[in-house]
Amino acid sequence: MKKIILIILSLFFSACFDDGETLKVGVAPNYFPFEFKDKQEKLSGFDIELIEELSKRLNLKIKWETKYEFNELIGALLDKKIDLISSSLFITPERLKLIDFTQPYYFSKTAYLRHKDSIYIKEISNLNGMKIGVRKGSVQEQEIKKYSSFIVPLEETEKLFRQLNEGVIDVLVVDNSIVMEHLGMYQDIEVFHYENESSNGYGIGLRKEDRLLLKKINDELIKMQEDKTLQKLIAKYHLP
Repeated sequence: MKKIILIILSLFFSACFDDGETLKVGVAPNYFPFEFKDKQEKLSGFDIELIEELSKRLNLKIKWETKYEFNELIGALLDKKIDLISSSLFITPERLKLIDFTQPYYFSKTAYLRHKDSIYIKEISNLNGMKIGVRKGSVQEQEIKKYSSFIVPLEETEKLFRQLNEGVIDVLVVDNSIVMEHLGMYQDIEVFHYENESSNGYGIGLRKEDRLLLKKINDELIKMQEDKTLQKLIAKYHLP
């Protein structure tokens, strides 16, 4: 009986997840160093290399879908326009109601940044009424509502850092993983507060019915932790 069940599962898995199958992976390439386009317009970044490594190990082909904005990716997944989301997507209870996630592959926290010349923003209690920039559709966009209703959501993190540097916004709230790379470019910006609400980590998003695909990816993520592949990627992109 056990053998029959295994055969049935094997046949079902083959039907939905064949070797050599092409999976459409949604990514919003405006979040350096996780996903971005280099000078030759080639997709690069931590999440890109992560998926490419997984595709090799699972003998899958990848087709990158970059036409969706970050806040459109979950809808595209549910509409079956893409098969996976690999775009710095935090695992949250709200998102888990809609889609499934792999085990987390990276953990971070939220950073609050200000211009060094700011005389009004010294601590988190000063945020009420301040113009606060966040990535549109991000976990931080929801977090910040408890401090201020004056929120400026934008797609491009580069533009957010630029606006903070130029005084267009008063505070920038982003994932800490991208902060260090940007502080090297904007030396008049500093972190004044951290929060750990984002501690559920980043995961790859899938549809809830794709459970066998989820298991396969999780198995490989465990192996990538054991053989230090993930740690090497983290070091390569100078992630904290």
